[in-house]
Amino acid sequence: MAVPKGANANAPMTKGASAKSVSPPGVGTFKFEVPADFDAFYKSFPDVSEAQVALDIAELRGRKDWVGIEKAWTAYLKHHNKHAAPWMYAELATAMEINKRDPAIIKTTFGWYAYMASKSKDPRGIALIAACDALLLHKYYEIALPNGIKVRLADLLDQAVKVAPQNAEPILMSILMAERLKDIKRFLNSSETLLSLGWPGVDETWRTGLRNRFSLLAKQLREEGRDDDAKELTQRLSGIEARDLVVRLTWEKDSLLELCVDEPLGATADHYNPRTVFGGALVKEGRGKDREAVYVCPRGFDGTYVIRVNVLYNDENQPTKVAKLEIVSHEGTPDEQSVYQTLSLSKLEPIRINLSGGRRKTVLPYFAPNQLKAPTDEPLPPRHDPGKSKAPAVKPATGAGAKPKP
Repeated sequence: MAVPKGANANAPMTKGASAKSVSPPGVGTFKFEVPADFDAFYKSFPDVSEAQVALDIAELRGRKDWVGIEKAWTAYLKHHNKHAAPWMYAELATAMEINKRDPAIIKTTFGWYAYMASKSKDPRGIALIAACDALLLHKYYEIALPNGIKVRLADLLDQAVKVAPQNAEPILMSILMAERLKDIKRFLNSSETLLSLGWPGVDETWRTGLRNRFSLLAKQLREEGRDDDAKELTQRLSGIEARDLVVRLTWEKDSLLELCVDEPLGATADHYNPRTVFGGALVKEGRGKDREAVYVCPRGFDGTYVIRVNVLYNDENQPTKVAKLEIVSHEGTPDEQSVYQTLSLSKLEPIRINLSGGRRKTVLPYFAPNQLKAPTDEPLPPRHDPGKSKAPAVKPATGAGAKPKP
């Protein structure tokens, strides 16, 4: 687990006490010893980092020592709770399940996992979404913690949707929970949230699937005598499915066209940026024999949308000469208007359409792509040569008593 003094930190490790030596000459191999008392072991160190305990748990996981993992996490979170993180409680709860512990204790541990995730500062809500998934999977809709705090899955899902509205996972989980509990208000609100955005690659599939779920839930409600709720579902569906702007480009023959839409507030939906922060999305791109590209903005801002078509490929022997463009504003409402145009590929010009009465009120959060480190003229550090110098001494903070073999 931990690297003993004098060991080469770059040498590959093998698992178990019987592992053969893979260290450079002069460096001992490792013998891992599992503590008899994890509580006393972790208590004996003034501080153990998150990275170090992760190495310890990884070694135990390699041995499939689930009891050891449970004891290690329990002791670590007891004595070094300042380093506690949501994923630690998640692993502890999983180990408890494997070890078939008391279901009430397992549920409480998942509650601490969700509570910790709700307090995380991750702008993407990754830990929060994962915790919601775990609670939904176990059907833990409410968990009472020993300190009097109640963890409610509904509240966590609402928080996740607010933190990461561009992620479909918490919205879909909210719909699933609403179906299980026959919660009509949540089902309608979550469906509205889902269809207020376009989803590249799966948009039409999800719209069709949600329409079927409306029908199935309405049928179940009628069977339970909740005719008014079933009627409300049926009446609200058309308004939820309505879209402020839809642009559909189609063509024939062996060619490849690109659809781009410049939105009023400055963003562009295209191949490299299929979803914008202003609600528009390029949900389909024509590839192969599927010669159709679709842009949707279910809830958009008012203003001028500029539609551009680029020819990426055209067969020289049988070139495509024209493409058809369909523009629908306020689709599915009494104000629906459709415009059809035939475009000459030899003389393509931007097409402008003004949208008024758009229903979007807020901008989605923007996450910049990971920045690449710029190259510098500084020379690379010298390579470590185990034959000329020793690795820096590292105190074995934990590591289940890692010792070099004699």
